[in-house]
Amino acid sequence: MKKFLLFVLLFVGIGLTGQAQRKFYYYPTSNVYYDVAQQRYVYQKGSNWTPVTTLPSGINLGRSQRYIVYSQTPEVWNQNQIHVKKYKAVKTNTPNGKAVGYKGTNSNKALGKSNGKGNGKGKH
Repeated sequence: MKKFLLFVLLFVGIGLTGQAQRKFYYYPTSNVYYDVAQQRYVYQKGSNWTPVTTLPSGINLGRSQRYIVYSQTPEVWNQNQIHVKKYKAVKTNTPNGKAVGYKGTNSNKALGKSNGKGNGKGKH
């Protein structure tokens, strides 16, 4: 009986709002949405929002942070100003795509020549 009552309440709730909420993923670093139901991305191209199944090569989500957002309408981007403020993109300081703290390779250390005391030929 509880399941039936829950179903009725859910059905009535959907009827009152006109439609169920749609689920999207929002990627703030690229300002891109992914429509889970339609299995497509929506990104801003100029002043228009463009739906695509594959993002252009200039947009790489990689390991970007994503947030779940819900919308009463399929035009989730109408709330973009709210999403931009709420889910501020985290800027990383990773030059050349390398991890923070990356030191690179030290050829002297690899050859066993780096002892931290210099090479003995000159003042330090």
